[in-house]
This record gives sequence, structure tokens and C-alpha cells, in this order.
Amino acid sequence: MPALDWPNLIVGAVLGSPVTALVVWLRYRWKTRGAEGITFMTKPPNRSDDPKIGFKCKVHVDIKNVGRRPIRLIDARFVFDKNCPIGPDPNWSCEHGTNRYPLSFFTPDAGQHKWGDVYLRPGDGTNVWLGINKDHPDVQINKAKDDKTLGMMTMYLTEWEDGLKPKWRQVEVKL
Repeated sequence: MPALDWPNLIVGAVLGSPVTALVVWLRYRWKTRGAEGITFMTKPPNRSDDPKIGFKCKVHVDIKNVGRRPIRLIDARFVFDKNCPIGPDPNWSCEHGTNRYPLSFFTPDAGQHKWGDVYLRPGDGTNVWLGINKDHPDVQINKAKDDKTLGMMTMYLTEWEDGLKPKWRQVEVKL
């Protein structure tokens, strides 16, 4: 689990009450519980000189459901780590004012990344890609990938309990 966000906790305690600080802390704990039963594997950079391809350097992230229940992943986003020297491809547009880059899941029928959500049965997998600025050498990208300093991928995960009642949570994965 990542370190606690102390500035927000202190602000909550000073400006509000201990109850506010507790709510901030619980929200943080709930949001970053992780994705039990899901594996995320970051691949080495994939480069292409094909003029038809918009992004010349991509890093694929394989996602696999290794749990016992089906899951649905929606609304995936990526934020580059501000301390990482790796930057996004200039053609990849982020959400206005947020520096969050939308991610699409792989669509097997089309052979492209088009889905905004994906349903994975146990054992199923998919992937997303990150558009990386082509000026960064592979060694630098691989070092950031291995050190897990590329950034943070967030998404919403829904899983179904035994009684078919859906349970969802936000998941954050450091890449």
C-alpha cells in the first residue's frame, strides 16, 4: 500500500474536525485497496515507423483476471508521475486541466483499443497502451517501468458477490 497522504489528512484535521480527517483517511484506504485477483504486467516499449500509426512509441500494460469471480473494468485513466523524466506522446491528448490520459481496452473483434469498459471472466485478459514520447530512449523507458515511476493508472472495478450483488471500487495501480 502506498504511503498515506499526510497533507490531506492534516488539512482535514485543521480545517475540519477529527471526523473530517477520519473520512479523508477512510476514503484514501478505500480507494487504494488495490485490485486483488488482477495482475498488471508492463511490457517493454513498442516502436513503429508506420505512418498510419498515430503513436510511434507505446508501452502496453497486460491486465489479467486471475481471481475466481468475473470483473468489469471501466473508466481507465493514466497520470504520468511528475518526477519521472518520461513524457506522453505529443499527439495523445489529456482531459482538459487534469493531466489524466484516457485509456481504451483492447477490442479483439476490431484488433484495436476501442473499448471504454471490459468484462473479464476468470482467466481472461486484455491490455491498454500508454503513448510515450518517441524521443525517450528505450533504456530510459525501461528504467522508469522497472522502478514503477511511469505514473498511476486508475479505473473502476466491479465484481459480483455470490448473491449476484455487484460491488465496485476505484483501483489505483502504480506503473
